[in-house]
Amino acid sequence: MGGLDIAKFLGALLIVSIHTRPLLVCGKEIDYYSSDVFCRIAVAFFFMCSGYFTFTKMQYDNNGKIENSNKNRKQLIKSEIRIITLYIMWSIIYFIVELLQWMSVKEISFIHFLIAFGISFFIYGSYYHFWYMLALIYGIPIIYYLSLKINKKKLLIIGSGLYLVHLVINWNSVCPELKIISLISGINIFPGALSSTIFIGIPFMIWGGLFSSISA
Repeated sequence: MGGLDIAKFLGALLIVSIHTRPLLVCGKEIDYYSSDVFCRIAVAFFFMCSGYFTFTKMQYDNNGKIENSNKNRKQLIKSEIRIITLYIMWSIIYFIVELLQWMSVKEISFIHFLIAFGISFFIYGSYYHFWYMLALIYGIPIIYYLSLKINKKKLLIIGSGLYLVHLVINWNSVCPELKIISLISGINIFPGALSSTIFIGIPFMIWGGLFSSISA
């Protein structure tokens, strides 16, 4: 097992910890810093891995832009099909789980249930932790088409700027009395996974893609 495999294994454990919150019994503050701060390093890590392995297979021109070639387009389509197939497969499994839960409660009509699931499928993630897969599905093509137009340095600036906005938005929940931060946080108008795609997924996938060019 290589170093990257070990890192992915440890990252998977951290992801599990985010959702199971094993240190909650030790107190809310310890749980917050372990599950909501430290363990979320794994989310950034997996986004960077996705960016690295996706864009390391692309061909770039001398200006640092992705070449507008059939090979690159085929690679993009191949990556998207693989992720979308996984997303649909797991969505079907969780749809069955959600359907069984609806049948036992029936708080809303079946039509409303289907509409809610359909909206979640495209905007929030068919199940709450599938926002990550939606962020990949939406984020990879966005980075690809940006890379056709601008070089890696400008792409790095865009990614860093988007993540800075994310930090400001989250800082608003800590210090809402700062009016300038509250004003900037109004930029976060994108619902569900769209916001996560733009302000979290895209920056880390850009950075992962840049690592691929450094190691090439």
